[in-house]
Amino acid sequence: MESSFYEALQTVRKGVYGGVYVLLGEADGFTSQWFAKTCREAMQQGQPTDSEQVDVVKYSLQTEPLAQIVSELTDGGLFGSRFVALCSDFDVLTTTYKTKGDDTHLIEVIEWLMEHPLEAPLILLTAAEKLDERKKLTKKLRASKQITTIDTRKHTSKEWVELARLLLGGRSLLTSSQIELVIAKTGHSLGLLAKEFEKMETYAGDRTSLSTEEVNDLVGDSKQVDVFEVVRHFIEGRYALSSSLYNKLEDRSLFAFLALLVRQYRLIARVSESMHLGAGRDQDLAVKLGVHPYALKVAREQARVISADTAKQEIEAIALLEYQVKSGGLAEHVALDLLFLRHLATSTA
Repeated sequence: MESSFYEALQTVRKGVYGGVYVLLGEADGFTSQWFAKTCREAMQQGQPTDSEQVDVVKYSLQTEPLAQIVSELTDGGLFGSRFVALCSDFDVLTTTYKTKGDDTHLIEVIEWLMEHPLEAPLILLTAAEKLDERKKLTKKLRASKQITTIDTRKHTSKEWVELARLLLGGRSLLTSSQIELVIAKTGHSLGLLAKEFEKMETYAGDRTSLSTEEVNDLVGDSKQVDVFEVVRHFIEGRYALSSSLYNKLEDRSLFAFLALLVRQYRLIARVSESMHLGAGRDQDLAVKLGVHPYALKVAREQARVISADTAKQEIEAIALLEYQVKSGGLAEHVALDLLFLRHLATSTA
């Protein structure tokens, strides 16, 4: 059977869960994580406080046989634990799938799932936008009462607003028109919507509302690439994506880009050192460092994987690169290529 994401989410929130969910068009991972988390919370509800925690266990069907995953889910795994199975790469019934050998066993498991109810949720993910309607198995899957197919990209206008309110956790920070504005500016992406709401909640602090002018200033247009996005991806190790986005910038300035990188690495170094010293509240540290609390929060997350020493080494390398350009030793485009290539050579991001 078929369901919208909002309908499926609400059903699970009411405590009705279990069976197989096929999530279509799941590209950024946010929707599936949200759905799996909701399933886990539903399973945990009503359990004694000292009962074992329900987990979300991730699999890839490229490396794990579906039969083994189903066996662990129905038997409770090695230690008899209850969990939610979140499986990526379920592509065998999609229009983009290319045969990778004998799929007979996989198809047999899918057919078994169509006839047998599961008590715990089995979530199958594919980035493909639709199933292959030419396959007989697809029609059987859609007709099965044990399997729910969900298009994660399509939501009605009303569902978008309701999903947004769920992401806000019931907090009346934004008006309906402001919510619709943010939905439009984030390109109708749940992942971006959640990220922007988090930013606005951090910005608002104890306030109960934001002006539309503030919302416009805080939320960038997802169709436009800004240099801060390029810097964030670079800092977080997604060098190929950062390079690609840099080339889409309307106003490309090597020195402005390097200056922003240095500023962020310097903030990471200071936050990293404060973490080791057991600094107090983020609000107090933000005042001390002269930055916005949200900027501090981002730097703190980055400092969990980038040490102060690493940040300082990056600053020194950027300073040397900038000197080579300004002294005539390197052309700007060559320096930029070197910056990205040096990091790409030591990373798979």
